[in-house]
Amino acid sequence: MNRSSLISSIRAKIDEVSTGSEILVDVSFGEGKNIDILIENILDESALEVLSIAPVHKLSLSVISTDGTGIDSNSGEIKLNSDYLRFVSLKMGDFTRAITQLVPEGSPIEKRQNNPYYRGTVDRPIGVLVVKNDGNYVRYYGVNNNHSSAKLMYIKKDVAENVPASCQQALCWLCASKILAIMGDVNGAKAAESFFTQNISI
Repeated sequence: MNRSSLISSIRAKIDEVSTGSEILVDVSFGEGKNIDILIENILDESALEVLSIAPVHKLSLSVISTDGTGIDSNSGEIKLNSDYLRFVSLKMGDFTRAITQLVPEGSPIEKRQNNPYYRGTVDRPIGVLVVKNDGNYVRYYGVNNNHSSAKLMYIKKDVAENVPASCQQALCWLCASKILAIMGDVNGAKAAESFFTQNISI
C-alpha cells in the first residue's frame, strides 16, 4: 500500500474497534483531518517498531558483502550501514556456522573473549554490537586469521510504505492502537493491539 492507502486503512481499523463512535466525529478533529495528522506523525515510528519485532522470514533482508577489518588473528570488525536497524546474521569465510545473535558490549560473554580458552572459534563464533562515535560495528570472534568474504545480513530502517505487504496489516493495527490510546479509548486501543499481536505473528 502507498502512504495514503495506509492512512485510510488505519482510519477504517479505528472505526472498526472504537468503543465510542462520537470520538471520530468530534468537532475538535476537524472532519478527521487532525486524526490523519496524528496517524502521519506516528506512522514511520510504528513501521520501525514492526520491522524490529516481526519474524525475519516476513521481512526483506539487506546484505553487506565485504572483508572484515582485522583486530588480531581471531577477531575483527565490520562497520554497519547507517540504515541498520536489526541484526540477522554474519558469516565469515571460514565460519562453519553463522552468528545469528549479537551480545552487548561489556557483557560477560564479550569479556570472556580476552581469554584464549573461551574465545569464539570457527565452529562457535561470537558477535558483539559495538557503538563508536562514527557509527555501529559488529565485532566478531572466531576466525582463523581469515577476515575475508564476510556476509552480514540485517533489517534496515525504512518508511511505512516500504514495509513488506505481509506486515502492513500489523502496521495498521499498531497505528490504530496508538491513535486510540492517544484519544483516550482504552478498550478500543486494547482491541487494536490484540489484532496487531495476531497479525504480526501470522
